[in-house]
Formats: sequence, C-alpha cells, structure tokens
Amino acid sequence: LVNNAGLQHVAPIEDFPPDRFELIQKVMLTAPFLLMRRCLPHMYAGGWGRLVNVSSMHGLRASPFKSAYVAAKHGLEGLSKVAALEGAPHGVTSNCV
Repeated sequence: LVNNAGLQHVAPIEDFPPDRFELIQKVMLTAPFLLMRRCLPHMYAGGWGRLVNVSSMHGLRASPFKSAYVAAKHGLEGLSKVAALEGAPHGVTSNCV
C-alpha cells in the first residue's frame, strides 16, 4: 500500500478556514489510516506486506502558514511508526519516505 495523496493551503492560523483544515486532515491522515485498516488483515493473513507513506520535511519540521499540512505530515509519521510496531510480528513493514 502506498499512501501518496496530498493537498496544501497556505494561510496564517487565524485566517485558516476550518473546513479546509479538516479536508487536509481527512485526505492526508484519515484516508491512510482507513486504507491501512482495510489492508492490514490481508497482509497479516499472508505473513507479508509493505506500507509506504509519502511524507515530507514537514513531517519532521514546521513551516509558517502551513498548519494543516504540517499537522497531517506529523500525524502520518506517527501513524507509520505505530503500524511498523504492530505489523512487525506479522511480516509487515511500514515506512515513511
């Protein structure tokens, strides 16, 4: 499974539209979670699987005016680490690139 969807909106936090923030979280964090949730049982059953989550430098560092993107990428980094720990006993790896 490769999670690569992304979108961006640039604005200061006080001007950032809440609906746009929520959309970015849904596309860049919730969707990968739901896809992993659906795929992992099949990977576990086969004893093998690969989760590849496309992150960016914003998964490690913040930039001004990109609150939703930075939050989503930080979340994706954490989700990928949890999936790696849970998947390892089943032959499934999870990485961010």
